[in-house]
Amino acid sequence: MHVIPSWSLPALTGSKFDLANVSHKIDALASGPMSLFDYIGGQFDRSVNWRDVEWLAREWNGPLAIKGVMTPEDARRSIASGATGVMVSNHGGRQLDGTPAPIDQIAAVRDAIGGAPDVICDGGIRRGADIVKALALGATACSIGRPYLYGLAAGGEAGVDRVLTLLTEEFERTMTLAGVNDIAALAPRHVRVNRT
Repeated sequence: MHVIPSWSLPALTGSKFDLANVSHKIDALASGPMSLFDYIGGQFDRSVNWRDVEWLAREWNGPLAIKGVMTPEDARRSIASGATGVMVSNHGGRQLDGTPAPIDQIAAVRDAIGGAPDVICDGGIRRGADIVKALALGATACSIGRPYLYGLAAGGEAGVDRVLTLLTEEFERTMTLAGVNDIAALAPRHVRVNRT
C-alpha cells in the first residue's frame, strides 16, 4: 500500500494551498510595481536570531545545516546553537559581489568546528576539479545550483543527467591525476592556493 502525505494532496488535485513559510506575509506586490531588488529585500526576516536556531534544532531533532555561513565565528555559533552542519555560502554572490568565494572559507570553517559537523561548500562548483578542491580543504560535500539549472534549461532531465555525468567524470579524472584513489586521503596539500 502506498501512503500519500496529506500535505501533498492539494498539489496533486490542483486545489489552492498555502506555503506556510510565506503565507503570513502580505503580498508585497499588491501595492503596485516595485523593483526585484526591493521585492527580494522585503522577503528577508531580519528578526531571526540564534535563539531561533536553538528552538528549531530542538523541535526538528534531526540533521540541521545553517546556510550562509562564511566565517569561523558563525560556524562555531551554528554548531553551538544545535546545527549538525553548515553550508558555506555567499548565496551566489548575488547581493554582495565582493564577498569571498565559499571555497576560500572552507579550511577556516573546518578548523573552527572540528571534524564531526558537516561542512558543505555551496557555490562556485562548476567542475569535478572544484569538488576535489573543496573536499581537500575540509568540505564534507558540495552543492550545485547553476550547473544543475544550466543542464535543466539546455536539455531538461537529460541535461541534468549529462551535467551529473560530466561532474562525476571530471571528479574521477582529477582524483586520478592527483594520484589519490580514496576521498579520505584528500588533504589541503592537494590544493595550491593562489595568494595574488
